[in-house]
Amino acid sequence: MPEEVRAEEEERRERIQQRISRKLSLIEDPNSIIVSPMTREGQILLRMTYGFDRVLGQLRRNFGTQFDLLETVGRMKKVEEFMNEFREFVNSSGASGGIFLGFYETPEMKKAMAQRRNSRVIHPRNNEGKEIALLIKRFDPMLYQFRSTCNDFPKLEEVVNRVVKIILKFDSLISELSSFVGIDYDSPPEISSLKQRFIKKEEESGDQKQEEKKGRRSA
Repeated sequence: MPEEVRAEEEERRERIQQRISRKLSLIEDPNSIIVSPMTREGQILLRMTYGFDRVLGQLRRNFGTQFDLLETVGRMKKVEEFMNEFREFVNSSGASGGIFLGFYETPEMKKAMAQRRNSRVIHPRNNEGKEIALLIKRFDPMLYQFRSTCNDFPKLEEVVNRVVKIILKFDSLISELSSFVGIDYDSPPEISSLKQRFIKKEEESGDQKQEEKKGRRSA
């Protein structure tokens, strides 16, 4: 192996080890949450959670002072509505024995997760940010398992489409909150393709309903 290539490889390994060491240090904080998303959807939601927690902290700190009280209350209601929808999705799918099951991790498992390259540690500043991270932590591994083993493809499509809708609603909520408090927010690059997919699905669904109506009339 050429010396230059060997040096680059050594530098890459050192950077990886530094990130792992940092994560191992961060998880010592009892308020930290470590998540290792196995699905594309989980990765997108987790990246968005950092921005969500940040903008919500800004909103709460300036509640009733820098920001108009009524407008702030209105936006907090939208946060509550989204939280209820995401919570209901995860709970209805897992707590009652549905497609997603509960997940418990030991300290040893947390350390093992810190060794994974795709794992991230988050320190939520707000209860909403904490709950979002924990909800992602619950549903992501089970979504991965469900997608890998499910042979009921219409059911699989239904579940994935609902997750996509939640992602798009989350992105829209963060964008609105960020604009309100004056914080820059860049949507994940995947949002554009997810929107196109959602619009296409809605159009296909509309066309199918029209065909069904025509069929009933002709009958």
